[in-house]
Amino acid sequence: MNFFLIVGALLFGAKISWTLVFGAYVVYEIFWKRRRLPPGPAPWLLAGNMPSFVVASSIDELFLNWKRKFGPIFTVWIGPIPLVMVCDLTTIRKYFVQNADAFSNRWRNFITDSIMG
Repeated sequence: MNFFLIVGALLFGAKISWTLVFGAYVVYEIFWKRRRLPPGPAPWLLAGNMPSFVVASSIDELFLNWKRKFGPIFTVWIGPIPLVMVCDLTTIRKYFVQNADAFSNRWRNFITDSIMG
């Protein structure tokens, strides 16, 4: 068999393999991770919603626009990390005061703490 045919077949197989791996990664990031979360602005593949924070003139106005568009509970992505935002006082009381035991030991993230304040 010709050497170049073998090398060409291997390279073609590698391209297909990498395409399938990348396609699986995109499906996982865009569809699978978001399936049980509240709606929110569509995240970029690796950056999440960080580009929206960079170009926004006011983060407060950005969150108010998202609240108007998606309702009092929505998901914001800081890179690959989802943050579920609760923006309504009655909903905050319902989830965080009545169910305080479920939320009292949540992990803290340095990056999101520094961005969100």
